[in-house]
Amino acid sequence: MTTPPRPDRNEALGQLLNAAVLQLERDWTALTDAQQVVLRALGTARRRGAGTRAVPPAVREALDAFTAATARFNTDTGALAERWAAVDLPRAYRLGAEDALHSAVLSPGLARPTFTWNSTHQGVLSLLTAACYPVLIRRVADTVRRAQAFARAAAVAARALEPRRPPTSPPSTRSAR
Repeated sequence: MTTPPRPDRNEALGQLLNAAVLQLERDWTALTDAQQVVLRALGTARRRGAGTRAVPPAVREALDAFTAATARFNTDTGALAERWAAVDLPRAYRLGAEDALHSAVLSPGLARPTFTWNSTHQGVLSLLTAACYPVLIRRVADTVRRAQAFARAAAVAARALEPRRPPTSPPSTRSAR
């Protein structure tokens, strides 16, 4: 019997990155899907009555769902950025450092060192986190800001919809006598 192979470090790093990318794609897709529902509702909705300036119910429901999707996007991607900075980035750094130690060429009599966190590693990781985390958070905030602007513009557009008018009958073809 053989020992099951342990996943190599490149595979572990790839899994770490793929998990983050897949979550971002899911969050983005949910937001854009909700936006498409709003656009379809705007394309098919008409106001009730000639005097009302209210948002049609179908558009209001789509906007409510879009607002909820925007909040979920903000929460989920913000949590992903925090987790990435606090957990995933240090893990990726450690995997890379262990890989570098493993592949280091040593003199024949030297024992291979093991990875231990020290102030140099922590300083590099702090620098990486300081560079990456604010960018991720800023991009999430910008996406949420744009989504909220879209929702406001969609509500304004819905209020400006033409009311339904009864179909007009074609002019009479009979001549007046």
